Amino acid sequence: MAIATPVIHFIETELTSIPVYQYAFFKPQDIVFRDVLRMYCKRSCRHYKTSWSCPPAIESVEKCIARCLACEDGMIFSTIQTDLPRNLSGTMGGEQQPVSTAHEQVTGRIEAIMKRAGKSCYTLTGNVCTVCRSCSYPKEPCRYPDLMHPCIESHGISIAQLADLCGIDYYLDDDAKMQFSIIFLSDPA
Repeated sequence: MAIATPVIHFIETELTSIPVYQYAFFKPQDIVFRDVLRMYCKRSCRHYKTSWSCPPAIESVEKCIARCLACEDGMIFSTIQTDLPRNLSGTMGGEQQPVSTAHEQVTGRIEAIMKRAGKSCYTLTGNVCTVCRSCSYPKEPCRYPDLMHPCIESHGISIAQLADLCGIDYYLDDDAKMQFSIIFLSDPA
């Protein structure tokens, strides 16, 4: 089922107040999933075995792919990284408080828009979760599971291929760093 036109209009109207560079809607079935990307995580990513948002803490790649394909629609969007300081709230009363990059803040705002539009969301980001200064993995449960978003590549999704499929830029120039998120959408159960 495609997203209804009034819902898309609502989402697009709300997006005008958010610093998104580009976005596009897509069908999850159009993604070419590549489980070899999980091997990249294991062999080359410095975040492997360090975060609840990365392998091996997340489900198997097969389960991740099935979860994405169970959704009806998806939205990929990008922001351009700036040198804005992080919203560091540090620790208060001995308990670690959430921190967030500018891109994660945008991702959270867009996720909230989707939920106001009546959609259930499964959100992925293009990097390791940075909600906490130091991840509790593997010694303790995730402190903020509702704020933590798994990594896109760990789900077998090539950001470059999906951006190309959707007609949005993957690369600008050497001075601009793009950051991406994907929100898979479905009607609430």
